[in-house]
This record gives sequence, C-alpha cells and structure tokens, in this order.
Amino acid sequence: MNDAAWESARRGAEWLKKHLRPDGSMEGGTDLRAYYKSAAAFLAHGQVREAERVFDYVERHYVLANGDLRGDGVPWFPMFRTYAHGWLGCA
Repeated sequence: MNDAAWESARRGAEWLKKHLRPDGSMEGGTDLRAYYKSAAAFLAHGQVREAERVFDYVERHYVLANGDLRGDGVPWFPMFRTYAHGWLGCA
C-alpha cells in the first residue's frame, strides 16, 4: 500500500477510536454494520485493545447461542450473512 493510502487508513482507524465507547460500542452504532469491519481496522493499525473491545461488544450483542450473528436492521444480511462472519473471522 502506498504511503498516502496507508496514512488515510490510519486516520480512519483514529476516527473510529474517537467514536469507540468504553463498553466497545460505537457512537451511532445501531446494528452490526457499525462493528463487523471495525476490529480489522483497529488490528491493522496495532490497536489491539480497541479491537478486543469491539469483539467483546459484538459477542455480547450480536452473537447468537448457535454461533451465528444477529443481523437485525441490516437489509443485506439474510442474503450475504457470511460477509460479516468473514470480516470478524479474518480479524
């Protein structure tokens, strides 16, 4: 990745960090869309504690007893449910 792109990604991770609450929720995050890529963004920039907070929040609020994710409010979730699983798994 070139320097300009990496710097842009770093700024994006810092923006996410400013909106991450102590419990792992995101300001304005009302469904899974606010979380499924956030952990990967934090980890790509060495922000492990922040990623762990997101994972903990997702586990408490979006992981069902059978291990699936709850996608309430995410219009594409029924058709592309493995997409969010993949991002969380890669992180």
